[in-house]
Amino acid sequence: MALMVLNFILSLFFFFTALTAQAAELSFTPANSSITAAVKYTLIGKYTAGFEGFKGTITLDDAGTTIRGVTLNIDAASVRSNFPALDKVVRSPGLLDTKKYPSITFQSTSIEPAAVGYTVKGWLYMHGIVKEVEFPFEADLSGETVRARGVWSIARKDFGVTWNKFLDKGGVIVGNTITVKWQIFMNHK
Repeated sequence: MALMVLNFILSLFFFFTALTAQAAELSFTPANSSITAAVKYTLIGKYTAGFEGFKGTITLDDAGTTIRGVTLNIDAASVRSNFPALDKVVRSPGLLDTKKYPSITFQSTSIEPAAVGYTVKGWLYMHGIVKEVEFPFEADLSGETVRARGVWSIARKDFGVTWNKFLDKGGVIVGNTITVKWQIFMNHK
């Protein structure tokens, strides 16, 4: 099943790549951008970590004034925070299981102008599950540097990341909502 989903995502990627063949494709990496994720973690309040390994592209129209596509591939094992012991737990089979699921990928399917920035829809593949997500995305293309940012709020249980421990007095240790923020900076002129 996971192989069929991955083949579907790759087919979409090649389809949208063919559509945007004449457009400018700009790459981003940790050298010029950042991706962080945060989730409620009762023992410390909030677990916030960054990813040290990722790459992606933003595709612009011929004039370089409109975003037509976004791709992202995150090395799930590259998650790092100020709590190395928790990072190890996050990478473990109980949560992200990065040995079995080494990548988190996103491929946009549509990008529409919104009151502020864009509304981006696309396929998010994480932990062996693919789901359509929609999120706001802001971008400034006016200067020589593209500055863009987006925020995902995803329910980890929707992606099969279900490990949790219950506290003696009720409640759970790990929250369900993961907030992923990404900021992109790159030259395009």
